[in-house]
Amino acid sequence: MTIISCKYFALTKAGSFHPQNEDRVFVGGKILSSGTVSGDCSERIIAIVCDGIGGEPHGELAASIAIDGFRSIRDNLLSPYTIAEIILSANKNIRVLQQKNYEYEGMSTTIAGISIERDSFLAFNAGDTRIYLYYNGELRQISTDHTKVSRRILRRCDRGGEEYVEQSVVTHYLGGIGNSWFPSLQWGRMESSPALFLLCSDGVYKNLEDSDFQEILNQCISIEEKCQAIMNRAVHNGSTDDMSITLLEVIDG
Repeated sequence: MTIISCKYFALTKAGSFHPQNEDRVFVGGKILSSGTVSGDCSERIIAIVCDGIGGEPHGELAASIAIDGFRSIRDNLLSPYTIAEIILSANKNIRVLQQKNYEYEGMSTTIAGISIERDSFLAFNAGDTRIYLYYNGELRQISTDHTKVSRRILRRCDRGGEEYVEQSVVTHYLGGIGNSWFPSLQWGRMESSPALFLLCSDGVYKNLEDSDFQEILNQCISIEEKCQAIMNRAVHNGSTDDMSITLLEVIDG
């Protein structure tokens, strides 16, 4: 498998109680703040999902800044060094804006993206936005969750009784004060097709099990229908957060 053809579909929406969507999606050279986008390409594609961190102001601006550096990529190969340089530069730009205007203090975002070049891929992330690979009938997460458990709280279950729930905080993100980190990178090669790459914010995956993803991705329906089915199930399971999904289907060209 040396020449690839890739179909993509992405959708993003604001959470039920959010005045605006703080997620941003980049795919096919387009930035998406709401709605859907679809298309196809050959040779190379870059897809990114950024999630403005909840509780902080202007997460949508931080997410847009994180994506900006990737919009002008013209090289044939997006190297690990280039990716790290773009992300760390975006982090610096966010910090500069914070220091110039107190209104932007605390604004921050996660980032997760993938560059597919012929039969190879390079995934990268900072934070807890995820990337999954569905390949040869198996689903696996290829991004790294940069989180730590901050506390355990006791809550009442819908079915009665009580249970402890862990609450986590993001440790790697763009816009943090005194951050000392490097984005996680994952390289791989596809020896056969098709392969599906799924990028999604935590508003999606925190309301689904891996078995839900596996069941939907295994269905003989279009990538548009798969994305919508994933989002519908997350909403049905109680998600009220901003939600973003990008699905890439890679096949032999």
